Amino acid sequence: MLKQLLNENFIVLDTETTGLSDDDEIVEISLVDQSGKVLLNELIRPVGDVSDEAYSVHGISTEKAKADGKRWKDVFQRVSKILSSQHLVIFNTKFDMRLIRQTCIKQLGLCCGLNEYGDFERSVKLHCAMKAYAEYWGVKDQNHHSKCQSLINACKQQGVPLRNAHKASEDCLMTLNLIQFVWRKEGWSFFRTHKGLMYGLVPIYLDLSLGESPGVEARNKLCDWMLSAADTFFGLCVSIMELMNPDYEPMFFFRVTEELFPLDSD
Repeated sequence: MLKQLLNENFIVLDTETTGLSDDDEIVEISLVDQSGKVLLNELIRPVGDVSDEAYSVHGISTEKAKADGKRWKDVFQRVSKILSSQHLVIFNTKFDMRLIRQTCIKQLGLCCGLNEYGDFERSVKLHCAMKAYAEYWGVKDQNHHSKCQSLINACKQQGVPLRNAHKASEDCLMTLNLIQFVWRKEGWSFFRTHKGLMYGLVPIYLDLSLGESPGVEARNKLCDWMLSAADTFFGLCVSIMELMNPDYEPMFFFRVTEELFPLDSD
């Protein structure tokens, strides 16, 4: 699945909840696209209380969630609209989809909740990053099945810098970074660490993890054409300068505008 996603546009989802039981519900939900843009990040007003165990993990109190959270009905409509017909990546699909279902039932009622959840589940193309990573990592349990890793452990195993774990948007970004890191490690894809401008004009992605020789990729087909034209013009200028001055050393003209992947884990 990790390699399959190379050819797809996908969105990553993560949630924080009131607990882990069959009666718990969502208190925070986030969506991040594959470029790292946060599409949605909302606190949810729960019906029940946040357990002490859950609070110790994500730091969202019952008081804060009920005071500042939005209605699930309103947020879920936005989530469903954004994700309709999309490839949806979740680190632990079984858990998050169960909590979405429980929250729908608890906040919308049994019949309406099941209908809304059913429509949502049928509208998305689900991918479990946890299971995909377990197969990639290759460690087996006592029954010779691929052993699942936590998101934090998976990131540590691949050298992915840890973010503020157990915040929904940050866990989305860690999941995305893990996928991208595996892509680059296997040589499957360009690794996008930053956005930038080439020659001060052309929108590009940069791979600054390569040290003194950064990788450059145009952001779309139009930018690819612009980059090719700019490279041709710049190459001509360099040739002229080298004829005029044999000691001339061309500079790599780009400007970083946004960090997508933190290279320093400190």
